[in-house]
Amino acid sequence: MIWVIFLQGILILALLVAVIRFYQGFRFYQFHKNLSPDLTYRLQITPTVKFKYISKASHYITGSTVKENKENPFLPLNTVSDRHRKKIQDLYEGRIGGATTMEVSFKKSNGDAIYWLEQHVIPYYDWQGRLKGYNGIARDITEKKALEQQLLWVSRHDQLTGVFNRNYLEETLREPDKLSYPMTVLYCDFDNMKTINDEYGHDQGDYILQTFTQLLKKKLPPSSSIFRYGGDEFVIFIEDAYGSIEINHLMNEIRQPISSIKVKRHSLTVSIGYSTITDASELSAAIKQADEAMYRDKRKRQLYGDLLPT
Repeated sequence: MIWVIFLQGILILALLVAVIRFYQGFRFYQFHKNLSPDLTYRLQITPTVKFKYISKASHYITGSTVKENKENPFLPLNTVSDRHRKKIQDLYEGRIGGATTMEVSFKKSNGDAIYWLEQHVIPYYDWQGRLKGYNGIARDITEKKALEQQLLWVSRHDQLTGVFNRNYLEETLREPDKLSYPMTVLYCDFDNMKTINDEYGHDQGDYILQTFTQLLKKKLPPSSSIFRYGGDEFVIFIEDAYGSIEINHLMNEIRQPISSIKVKRHSLTVSIGYSTITDASELSAAIKQADEAMYRDKRKRQLYGDLLPT
């Protein structure tokens, strides 16, 4: 009799523990369903595609309600950005074989904005071990990606002029195959910037550099890349092989407006050299050749001044 009572007590205790755990699990489920900022879902992909479950966070993250997602389970596939479409296609077509984390960008259901999700997906299977679908949890990382883009912009751009900086030029030289060829490379250097900085201060010199880069953006083809290489030195990539007549015309288009700028008793002049290349293997050498050509131009300018033949 005592053993029966003892066993009944153990069963009641086990049942109580099970009830408590079920309640805790139910509370956790309710939290994710109604309150969690993360989007959780179960996507069935076979025999038919449908959301077995999707949390209410889908509405304020994606712009689509739970009902809309259940009525049209292909909404994520329809709104994913083109560059990430394959990742979502792999999900719907069952090509993800294990636990996977991926960052994917989508358009809001109204098409007005882009948002980013960091998704963690885990496949689930039927009793025969066949892939049935995926359980997923997705977190909105739109602000994080925006911050990353801001930091990337800062790391690649000159803060004074807004053109690319030397760090990004060196990064580009490590992956020259990403550029288009043939290409013309220009190397520009002011002739008397140090004198202006020394006599009138760096604020005046900064203004000149800003004016110069704005001029370059107006005169150069839109596909050109402008890099501030040093204090008053600039490297420019133009996606085309310019002939000598064309390039001399372009260099004069740059020089003439600069020479019209007067800083009290000083006139501004800029020396320019160029080289033309046909493939990525020549890029580093082309910059050196353009630099050497710029110095030859500078020496001639020092000898002839405004009488320098073009």
